[in-house]
Amino acid sequence: MGGSELHLIKNHLPNDISSCVTVKGINCSEHCHNFTQTKKPPLVWINGEILESANISKVKNQILTLCSHGA
Repeated sequence: MGGSELHLIKNHLPNDISSCVTVKGINCSEHCHNFTQTKKPPLVWINGEILESANISKVKNQILTLCSHGA
């Protein structure tokens, strides 16, 4: 399935956190191809960091971790 379900991440977050999350989707551009030399897609940028091999569970856990630390 790749990253096709990642745009639904807000549906998997608590309402108070979901309201603070912005989701933007792009097809893999030239910028993305530069990262695939060292990172495994799908790639997700969260708070300036790249999360590789992204799926709903990994993205959700990363967002919840950041929120618990006040990021």
